[in-house]
Amino acid sequence: MDTPRLEHRDLELPRIAILPPARHRARRFVWIGLGVVVVAGAYEWWQGNLLSGLGAARTWIAARLGIGGAAGQGPRAVDVSQLLVHTVAPVDLRITALENGTLESAGSAVVLSEVEGQVAIIRLVPEGTRVAKGDVVVELESSALRTRLTEQQIAVARAEAAHSQALQASKMADSQAESDVANSELALEFAKLDLEKYEKGEYPVQLRSLQTDTALAQEELKRAQTQLQFSEELQRDGYIGSGELEADRFRVTQCQYRVDIARERERLLQEYTWPRTKRDLDSKVAEATRALGRTKSIAAGSREQAGSALKAQQATLELERTKLRRNEDQIGKCSMRAPQAGVVVYPVPEDQDRVELFIREGTIVRERQHVFSIPDTDVLQVTTSIHEAVVDQIKAGMPVRIWIDVYHGLELRGAVLSVSPLPEPGDWRRTTVKFYETKVRIDTPATGLRPGMSAKVEILIESLPQVLAVPVQSVVQRGHDGVCYVLDGSPQLRKLRLGKSNAEYVAVLDGLAAGEQIVLSPDVLGIPPDALPPVPDGVPPPQDAGIAAANADAERGAATAAPASSSQETKYVSVLEGPAGVTVAADYKVKTKGTTTNLRFQIKVAGGKPATTWEVAVAGTVIGTVTLDDAGACEVEWATKAGTFPANFPATIGVGTEVRVGPDYHGQLTTVN
Repeated sequence: MDTPRLEHRDLELPRIAILPPARHRARRFVWIGLGVVVVAGAYEWWQGNLLSGLGAARTWIAARLGIGGAAGQGPRAVDVSQLLVHTVAPVDLRITALENGTLESAGSAVVLSEVEGQVAIIRLVPEGTRVAKGDVVVELESSALRTRLTEQQIAVARAEAAHSQALQASKMADSQAESDVANSELALEFAKLDLEKYEKGEYPVQLRSLQTDTALAQEELKRAQTQLQFSEELQRDGYIGSGELEADRFRVTQCQYRVDIARERERLLQEYTWPRTKRDLDSKVAEATRALGRTKSIAAGSREQAGSALKAQQATLELERTKLRRNEDQIGKCSMRAPQAGVVVYPVPEDQDRVELFIREGTIVRERQHVFSIPDTDVLQVTTSIHEAVVDQIKAGMPVRIWIDVYHGLELRGAVLSVSPLPEPGDWRRTTVKFYETKVRIDTPATGLRPGMSAKVEILIESLPQVLAVPVQSVVQRGHDGVCYVLDGSPQLRKLRLGKSNAEYVAVLDGLAAGEQIVLSPDVLGIPPDALPPVPDGVPPPQDAGIAAANADAERGAATAAPASSSQETKYVSVLEGPAGVTVAADYKVKTKGTTTNLRFQIKVAGGKPATTWEVAVAGTVIGTVTLDDAGACEVEWATKAGTFPANFPATIGVGTEVRVGPDYHGQLTTVN
């Protein structure tokens, strides 16, 4: 044991004592293995899985050469003094994710087409032109809009004329209503006066006159009777003749008739003329009262009708004026201006073979389409892609070290700004492994940086000070279990409990002590097949950030002959609970086909209050609103295919995610497949 051992820092390859026959046999298997690699690689390239083919070929070669514990072999006989070893010691372990990225503007102003429908570009400034704020960059076709503007101006003039007529009709209806009501009130007042006049004037006068006539007739009768009595005495005495006596008797009879007639007239007035006349006048008062009510109702109806017609014309006029203003606004938006000073940049379509999508004169653009950008070159950031195995460990605010490829030795500091909730769109050059776009802020001021420069970013996920760690190549790992060879006179297989790792070191939680020496190449000695627990079928071993980062470049650069055609769909549903009588349901669908992921979120309501508007929130984030129709129902859908999927939709959603519609309806998503 006095022979000096080589440390891995000496950078010497191990010299293994292998008998010549074994060497020739291994060499023969190497050539066979290379052939297998070529055949397997070609086949797997054709099948779209080159990495798995290379891994299978490597496994076959290892099995034939006895590397990695193949064929059930244990440690082979080697010259222990020539093994490359490492002395276990505590180190400061930095768990990082190292990725390549590109500089871009952090304050880029994106200009979208705001003209409705589809219009053609008739003029635009060349890309790279420096413009000032407010300069016209792109001019869209506006002849059709100008024609509609003229037509709308005519419609506004017609609406103004109709509104003026409705206003005059409303005034006339008010005036006529006031006149009719006043006449009816006057007629009622006259009828009441006629009744009062008869009751308190005409009837008492007529009654008094008849009573007077009766009294006078009675008085004349008394006188006539007195005269007759006197005449009878004179005739008995012979002073007057019988003719005078008969005349006096006739006079008494005549006066008696007058008394009877006066009394009869008085009776007729009291029993017939008075009640009939009073009832007639009462009915006239009642009819005048009813006529006043009818007049007021008719007047109110005329006023309401004229007012409704006026409001309708006012609404029509305002609608036509709104259309006119909107048309004028659309014409103004045909001149797309720079929101800030800078250099004009036009977007490049994802499918560069479709030349009709490039922004140039004659290109048809739709509403909300990205037409050009004005990047702010004074504030830059880095855009990179994070491997799906470690994306859950990357959080906003994590510190980042940045290196610019063209400036050697320049190290910048920054922090993670955001991580995209959705993977980047794939293409035929990529495997099924997903990468997520990540934005990194640059905090260190630097000159000479330009958008488009290549950069490398190192995101610090966690820093573990003074932990026991060993080089990753010295350990054969399966999940958090591992084995290594410890030199204790001879190589001794040792089981380990492993922790987190980076691209160079893996933390050892149990199984080693500081100062022990381990073999850097355990596969040289061979690993028994029962040294590590088996991996359950269908359960991949967990990956730490360092291991995933080491494999990310190879996976990102792997090529396949055709895009993946596998399709997978997951659907989540929820029936929300709330006040009875209203049904509210949520439906969330994630559909993945190849490297394309489409999302759809739908809300259905039935039995609600018409014209009600409710907020829709997912996992506490308000993503939009729904408005019920006249039947109290609605069906609203947000989808990535339609370009309507909310940008603030929560990144993590699944079983148990809360969905809220309005203030009263809540539920949790459950999966249906």
